[in-house]
Amino acid sequence: MDKLKKIAPKLSEIKKENPFGVPPRYFDNFSARLQIKIEAEKTILHSPKSRVIQFLKPALSLAAGLALVFSLVYFPLKTYKNEQLANNTNQNDELTNENYISLLEGMDDNSFYALLSEPVISDDEYSDEELIAYLSSNISDYDIYMEIGY
Repeated sequence: MDKLKKIAPKLSEIKKENPFGVPPRYFDNFSARLQIKIEAEKTILHSPKSRVIQFLKPALSLAAGLALVFSLVYFPLKTYKNEQLANNTNQNDELTNENYISLLEGMDDNSFYALLSEPVISDDEYSDEELIAYLSSNISDYDIYMEIGY
């Protein structure tokens, strides 16, 4: 205690009492007030309106999130696709040999055979050698073997 008086004389003068206290007559009707608060909380927790909201809240937030993601992805892609389509229609409509080759490479076998069986409308006809050269360069030996069926 003497050390405290030397180090901090003002602090040593403060009385060592609990400054906190209970208001007078606080516990006289405490149980009645507590019972009223408990009943009020029970009615709030058990109301059907709050249960419905409690169950719908996650579903509504999920639906709002999905709608937000959809709107952020769909509308920019839609406008981009429309612009790209407009640009493609403005370009040359003529097909070059490179375009024909890229179209033929993307076809499956049935579509290609159907294309060969159709009558030729244009003046450009492909010779048998050109067709054989194209098929041999784009179809593997294994695919030819499987088509022949040995």
